[in-house]
This record gives sequence, C-alpha cells and structure tokens, in this order.
Amino acid sequence: MIPTLYQRAVLIDTSAVIAMRNPAERGHLELTALYAQPGNIVWVVLDLTSHECFTTVRYQQGWQPAIEHYKFLRESGF
Repeated sequence: MIPTLYQRAVLIDTSAVIAMRNPAERGHLELTALYAQPGNIVWVVLDLTSHECFTTVRYQQGWQPAIEHYKFLRESGF
C-alpha cells in the first residue's frame, strides 16, 4: 500500500498552487487539466506550502485571495 501511494504522489509547491488558481499565470491550463484528471494521482501538500502560499498571495493580491488559496489547500481534499 505505502510504496504504491508514493509512486502515485505529486508533491505540489506554492508556485503550482498559485498558477492553478490564477488563469493569468504560466502553466495554468496544464495544471488545471492535470488536477481535473480522474485517476491515480495523490496530491500532497506540506503545511509549509500552505503557509508560504498564503503569505505570497497576501503580499501580491491581498487578504481575501490569500484566504481563498489557503482554504483551497486545506479544505479541498489535497
């Protein structure tokens, strides 16, 4: 079970989350298409990524978008 899980795991970082949530970012279409695929991918997000994403978006876009990005990571089943 565990070895299979690791073979299917994708560790996502802050830049990928921001690109996935912002259509103006490079790679947006590819990332959203990959995320939308049903199948065997297991998305993995570290707590550090959640906090780094929140801080980055807060400084670039403001408080509300930062909260939305954070909730996406923490509540979307990643």
